[in-house]
Amino acid sequence: MESEGLSLGTSSSSAAQQQEHHQQASSAKSPQEKRSDHQQQPSVGRGKIEIKRIENATSRQVTFSKRRGGLLKKAHELSVLCDAQVALIIFSSTGKLFEYASTSMKEILDRYGKYPESVQGGNIASQHHDSDYFSREVIRLKQQLERSQQTQRHLLGDDLAHLALKDLQSLEQQLELGLNRIRSRKCALSMHQEQVFLDEIEDLRRRELQLHKENEMLRRRLADHAQGSVNPLETREPPSFGNASLSLSSSRSQQQHKQQQQQQQKQAQQQAISQQMQIHIQKQQQQQQQSSLSDQNLQTSLQLGLYEPNLGGRRSSLIQASSDSSH
Repeated sequence: MESEGLSLGTSSSSAAQQQEHHQQASSAKSPQEKRSDHQQQPSVGRGKIEIKRIENATSRQVTFSKRRGGLLKKAHELSVLCDAQVALIIFSSTGKLFEYASTSMKEILDRYGKYPESVQGGNIASQHHDSDYFSREVIRLKQQLERSQQTQRHLLGDDLAHLALKDLQSLEQQLELGLNRIRSRKCALSMHQEQVFLDEIEDLRRRELQLHKENEMLRRRLADHAQGSVNPLETREPPSFGNASLSLSSSRSQQQHKQQQQQQQKQAQQQAISQQMQIHIQKQQQQQQQSSLSDQNLQTSLQLGLYEPNLGGRRSSLIQASSDSSH
């Protein structure tokens, strides 16, 4: 063992001396000589493999198996050493699937799908482009909001001093168009309400006729009952049936009283229905009168040029603006 150690030590020292001597000799050479020696010197160890498709199927499969194992091992080491979430998916040339996930493949893929595209690529120029786009969009929306607010103020009659005569005429046309739409909607609603009132009145009339028919039937029954009660058998006074005749007459009087009460109730219902009809008719007439009066007043104001919707008493400013523009 000692001899082997000595031999190894001497061989290593001799190798070191040879290497040092070779370095000194190479340093003494010119650059051209060094380049030529390097080209002539054979490659030691494993040569560099050209990266291209392996034509031999067996060699290709062996290489795939070896490199797949190394790649899976490296992925596992990366996840353990750096505490990273790693997912690896491999499909062979035959279509076989090989995968590795440090935690869960589904969770990692979901996280990847939710990650923004601008950050996925890591492209700073793309991120800068997106920020510029959003800045321009914010400015455009602010300008649109300001225009909408200014238009709303004009429609309410505010901030009209800087408007020209043409702008005021356009604003007036917009207001008239809106008034026409309001009138048409109001007319449609009034017609619908009128139709509802007419249907209710027709229903009340049908109920009134039905109650009238029922009253007539009750009257006829009362008349027939009154005629049937006048009977010679009832005028006689039999000696042995006095109590029976009294009970019969009392029951008939009770029936007549009930029928009279029913008739009175029918009449009261008929009167209530007629009163409801009169109230509906009066309400409808009042609404028609009010709508006609409001339309007449609105038409008169428009003809005289006195109607300015929601202008807040700024007719003088309109007149002043129109006079300034005309001058």
